[in-house]
Amino acid sequence: MAAPASLDELRAELGGAAVLTEADGVERYVVPARGAAGVAEAVVRPASVDHVRQVVAWARRHSVRLIPQGTNTGLVGASTPGPAGEVVLSLERLAPDPIIDPVDRTAVVGAGTRLSTLN
Repeated sequence: MAAPASLDELRAELGGAAVLTEADGVERYVVPARGAAGVAEAVVRPASVDHVRQVVAWARRHSVRLIPQGTNTGLVGASTPGPAGEVVLSLERLAPDPIIDPVDRTAVVGAGTRLSTLN
C-alpha cells in the first residue's frame, strides 16, 4: 500500500502532474474495456525513461505493487488494477509524435502511443 508520505516523495521527484490520486480523477485508469473496475491507490505518469526507473525504485523501496498500463484501450484485461488497490504506472506521457517512414513502411512509436494516433 502506498502511504501518502511516499506519494509525496514521488511527487517531489517527478513533479505534481506525474502523480494522480482519487481526488484528481483516476477513473479512466481503473475501468477496463470489459470487466469490473479496479481500485488504484494512485496513478503515476512518468514523462521519461529515467522517470520510469525512479518510479520502479520508489515502488521497490516502499513495497508497492505497480500495474503497467499503455493506453488502457485493449481487451486483454491485465491493464487495470484489481480490487485490492495497486499503483498504476501509466505510459501515456511516453508517447512522442510517431516517426513514420512511408518509403520503408516503418513507424517508430513511444510506449504509450494509441493506435488511433498512429493511424
